[in-house]
Amino acid sequence: MRARFLVLAGLRAASPCFDVVLLDSFGDGWQGAAVVVTRAKDALSPPLLVGQLASGYSETVELCLADGCYDVAVGDDLYASEVSVVVDGRATAGAPSNASFAVEAGRVGAWGSCATRAPTLTAAPSASARPTAAPSHPCAEIVLVESLAYAMLWFLALYATVSETRAGDSVKAACSAALFVFVVAVCGLTRHIKSNEGDFKLGDAILRREPFAAAKFEAATSRSSKLLYDCVSHAASEIVDAPDPAGMAYLRNHLVALGSVWEDRVAAAEACRARRDALEAQLARLGGAPGPPEAQLARLFGDAAPVAVSTRRRRSMEDLRAFARRGAAPDRGPGSPEQSALGFGDVLELVAETTWSRFEVLRLDALWAMNGTSEVMARRCASFLAAEPWGSDLRGLANVEAPAAQPPLYRADLLAALDGLATARARPAHRAALDRGCLAELLRALAAASYGDFEAHLRRLVPGARTYGADTGAAPGSPLAAVKPPPARAWGARCALKCARDMSVKAAPRMTAKIAEACEGGGGDWPHCARVTDALRASVLCDDAEAFWHCFRAIRGDPADEAQTLRVVRLRNKLGAGKTPFNLHVNGLFRPTALADPILVEIQIWATPIMALNDVSHAQYEVVRAGAPGDI
Repeated sequence: MRARFLVLAGLRAASPCFDVVLLDSFGDGWQGAAVVVTRAKDALSPPLLVGQLASGYSETVELCLADGCYDVAVGDDLYASEVSVVVDGRATAGAPSNASFAVEAGRVGAWGSCATRAPTLTAAPSASARPTAAPSHPCAEIVLVESLAYAMLWFLALYATVSETRAGDSVKAACSAALFVFVVAVCGLTRHIKSNEGDFKLGDAILRREPFAAAKFEAATSRSSKLLYDCVSHAASEIVDAPDPAGMAYLRNHLVALGSVWEDRVAAAEACRARRDALEAQLARLGGAPGPPEAQLARLFGDAAPVAVSTRRRRSMEDLRAFARRGAAPDRGPGSPEQSALGFGDVLELVAETTWSRFEVLRLDALWAMNGTSEVMARRCASFLAAEPWGSDLRGLANVEAPAAQPPLYRADLLAALDGLATARARPAHRAALDRGCLAELLRALAAASYGDFEAHLRRLVPGARTYGADTGAAPGSPLAAVKPPPARAWGARCALKCARDMSVKAAPRMTAKIAEACEGGGGDWPHCARVTDALRASVLCDDAEAFWHCFRAIRGDPADEAQTLRVVRLRNKLGAGKTPFNLHVNGLFRPTALADPILVEIQIWATPIMALNDVSHAQYEVVRAGAPGDI
């Protein structure tokens, strides 16, 4: 079955039946959505239908309904615009959506024929979803005060009843004491809320991602930091779980600027308990032969959070190593190597005396969310390559690993002129300064001069290609941009070109960072700047495997022709290998009309349904690799 249904039994015999069709316009099933059909105005009745489309374009189930009003709720989905539900020929909108309809005389009425409110659904939790210590509402104490107020009224009524009866003095005294406790509690909480009303409003603004003044936050946290720190951590974790441009902008501009929050330390065990679902999902990903405990911890936490193993726990690391060698873990008995994998309790013991900064916990959240995103991308990769014969052709593409460098920066006359500016003694420092300074700017200038020819050549290679963002109505760079138009005949029209100037010409500061990494790694001839292979870059998004294959062949051209305008010199087939980032990474020597020497360019060919998640994964990776909040 491609769909999962739960239908309430007992209605079929006496009620007319209707078809409920679950649809996905892209054909890869729903990514988190679910549909629930309930009786309207009856919150206590069980749902009549709970359905989810696991894969494919559609699935149909028969639902028998008596006359009355019914609500249909469709939960949120990663690709909401692809989701719809049809009940007796009447389709809902995309996810999330809520609608009501009436059944009268065995016929389904129009949507909205019952003025009711359908239950609201949220997306099904992913493997990386996690609870946090932050409150769902920063003013939860108000709800508690209201509850206590109602309880006090009941006690007043009870006390009045007892006072009019012949109850003993001990009963009356107990009622009086209980009433007094409730009065004191309500008064105390009311005073607490009144004195911290500003903090609650500020916390609510943070959770709603509204702008706020950092000075106001610092003033509030000087009195009490726990509530507001939790609000900031919760908002930041929600952003890294499903990042979008607006959320990342809020994280950069408002949240990571609050230095005192991220320096605050929390117990590692408590952080793990609050994220138990995500942690257990990560443990399950370790696979059948996880290796020694140290390797498991490295794969579990990466370098996102330092793990200082406790020295005073009941079970030592040596014990765990011994059990791993024997193929069993403590308290689990003998068995296969899988039984030597760490469990949730083991992890808690290993980090029992460790503390993490809130920033390290945020990076850990981003790491686990990134792994979850990669799993979804892997499933979409497999679905994309299922189309034959194109899928087999793409899997069969072999990598081409060849040295790649920028020819203009290896010109003998240029290097001689640069070296001549310094004495032999000062030459090493002089070269390093040139690498990180003027050569990075020079390479950027060469890329900018070549950009016009580069874009025009790509458009000739991929005729009829759409412009990413502009032709689709989606903002450039949007992680979930609607870049899937109706199928077109020509393969070029089923591709989109992502080649805006501000994106294609790499900024000099990013080049400088790469050059610094190359200098630290050592090796290679000077200048290290020549090893920056993506000074000029572009991406092509292909809607299906056939368009992808034709696009690659057009870009590759004739491998034997060294005089062609764009000659591929390096290829990495991550799509066919099913490895992150699931694309085809091409480096080629491009000959622009303005330059005497070719310039090395980078072209990434993406499957459209995978590219839509790439920006999400990249934003998560940006948090994971950050050494400090300011690096995000």
